[in-house]
Amino acid sequence: MSNVDCSNPNLERVRQQFQVALAAARDSAPQEIRIGIQSKSTLPSDDARHLLLQFNSLFENEYTPRDGAWEHIYRVLTLLRHTIAETVGRRALLIEPYAHLTIAFMLGNVFDEPSGYLLSIMQRNEIWNAQIAPDETFAVDAQVTPVFALARDIALELAVTLDVEKQVTQTIPQLKRPIRQRIQIRARDYECGEYWLNAGQAMQFARQIRRILKQQRGDVNYEQVHIFGTVPFGLACWIGRWSNAVGPFQLYEYNNATHVYAPSFQIA
Repeated sequence: MSNVDCSNPNLERVRQQFQVALAAARDSAPQEIRIGIQSKSTLPSDDARHLLLQFNSLFENEYTPRDGAWEHIYRVLTLLRHTIAETVGRRALLIEPYAHLTIAFMLGNVFDEPSGYLLSIMQRNEIWNAQIAPDETFAVDAQVTPVFALARDIALELAVTLDVEKQVTQTIPQLKRPIRQRIQIRARDYECGEYWLNAGQAMQFARQIRRILKQQRGDVNYEQVHIFGTVPFGLACWIGRWSNAVGPFQLYEYNNATHVYAPSFQIA
């Protein structure tokens, strides 16, 4: 396994390290490349992993990114995609994350559906595959609340592991752009914190979010979606894979110190 310090501002050096790791995996992993991503803490060592992307030093602590951190991370993920294509070709990727949700949305956007990569996410003890059939019996509730009729942005609030309504209410007045409406989405018939999605449910959740956003684009012709959420990494990744169809997205990370969401990255 190769560990790469992806905080290195020298992207050519990062590319060379990617090439070495992927070349070693070319023959040993004819079907699937295993990649770890960490930005919050440390993933346990795993000899089956071919490459570990380390972003930890781009953060002063778990909730405070250094200047330019998010933009750098997006460039590194884009560089990873290009290096994989050049070194081993378009292969299946298994991602093992211990990372911020913003990185999940970025990852999905970089390895989007048109890219042709088969993407899987290690989610707890389950592997979520992007090709899995959605559980069509799974439903979400969507509540739309008008805020400011003349605005052109909408806020999308996704609650799976925790409720985000109070935190988003505190954050919205600090935004530089007014919000036309808030769309609150949660899985039907469960309490936050007592529910965990499986792979089929997550895929259906993501599909319904895409459907809701497409409908809203037709209804209000929004300019930007502000996304706030407490969702599994894999679900955020699936949403990111479809962002080109329903974006642009302004992403946020919750800051435990300030108790509000802070803007992180914009997927254009």
